[in-house]
Amino acid sequence: MGTGRQGSGVEIRETSIRLSFYYQGKRYKETLFLNEEPMPPTPANIKYAGRVAVEIRSKIRSGGFRFADYFPHSEHAKRDEPESLAAFLDKWHGQLELKASTVTTYRRMKDNFWKPQLGNKRLSAIKHSDITAALKKGGWTSGKTGDNYLSMLSSLFTLAVADGIIAKNPCDSIEQAAWQKKPPDPFTLEEVEKILADMREHYPEPVGNFYEFMFFSGLR
Repeated sequence: MGTGRQGSGVEIRETSIRLSFYYQGKRYKETLFLNEEPMPPTPANIKYAGRVAVEIRSKIRSGGFRFADYFPHSEHAKRDEPESLAAFLDKWHGQLELKASTVTTYRRMKDNFWKPQLGNKRLSAIKHSDITAALKKGGWTSGKTGDNYLSMLSSLFTLAVADGIIAKNPCDSIEQAAWQKKPPDPFTLEEVEKILADMREHYPEPVGNFYEFMFFSGLR
């Protein structure tokens, strides 16, 4: 029977160190390994285990915990998320029950944009800033197009949250202004009057009349 350090989640056993923690409502006890062998309970290793226990709890709170990162020998490591966003994109797409045209559109979005942009990243490692940086590379002339790509990715992360893979959807906090072009900044009436006055002073009258017509008739 091993002895534990109160509140630390570290259990010291005769020939190994085990960490105890709660994940997705269940309690797990996993042995730490070193060089393919159970980590011996030396003072230095026990101190290290304490730091790992704190880090694991932090990762669980942020939604970034994976068994394989800390316990590759555990049977639970096999249940971890797909290694990449690309793999989960395919899983999500395969479960869609939408119109054929919409499914085709989403296939194009995932294969031609999201996979090249973020496909190699782990699902739980993708951050708000990763998504906005990718959207800025889209080069779309319409903000609505960017919204459609973001909406598709948000649906994927909603599934990941429901599956317990991540704690929250990183798309939820993204505002359109984070990647769309800045809105038009028209001249004020005072600025327009100054521009027209300068034109009348330096150009023939027809030029000033033409620009006055453009400003106040709504020409594009």
